Amino acid sequence: MATAIQFDLKTAFHNWREKLRQSPHFRAENLEELEAHLRDSVTVLQSKGLAADEAFLIGTRRVGTPEALEGQFAAENGGRGWRDGLRRFFHNYKNRFLHLLILAYFAFGCWLLWGCLRVSQMIEPAARRADSLARVDYLGVPAFTRLFWNLMPYWYLPPLFAALYCGLVWTRKSAAKSSWFAFFSFATAFLFLLLIPVLIAAELPVISFLDRLPPRTFQAP
Repeated sequence: MATAIQFDLKTAFHNWREKLRQSPHFRAENLEELEAHLRDSVTVLQSKGLAADEAFLIGTRRVGTPEALEGQFAAENGGRGWRDGLRRFFHNYKNRFLHLLILAYFAFGCWLLWGCLRVSQMIEPAARRADSLARVDYLGVPAFTRLFWNLMPYWYLPPLFAALYCGLVWTRKSAAKSSWFAFFSFATAFLFLLLIPVLIAAELPVISFLDRLPPRTFQAP
């Protein structure tokens, strides 16, 4: 038989207040007033026979959601200088800007992978000339490399899809709930999964070119 987890009312009050404290729109006296109001509401509800968790849930609904309280006290408190205004702006748009920075990082990473393949393409003419001078048949580019070369014109598609996702984050009202860390983890994992095959595809023409050079090419005269 499973044991029910006992609801800790003290911890619930603490977590509720800490969540509000993260917003720059609340002053210390605002938090004291709201917590006192919530405690009084919970006490009244418990006196009517409600359990602690039920009384706390109903009490927080009566006090108001964090979003509604934030808007209310932002209008009441107003600003106290440009620093407070900047702090409120950063709090409201921090998640959106972090998504934008991650998008730039992801696009730059995709461009670097494209650059590695582009360098390997520049090796092919040199390999052709080397085989021509050595009067041997040109063996061509490995099929694995050729596959990635054919995908090069579409390197911008992953950043484009990431940009569309960031557009949704910027336009949604619940943008603060979109985790920038999850977006960063996905972008990093995607780049890492592409890194190894792209490096292999880029190195194969170089290795093949070096193998076909005459043995005395790098020997001192």
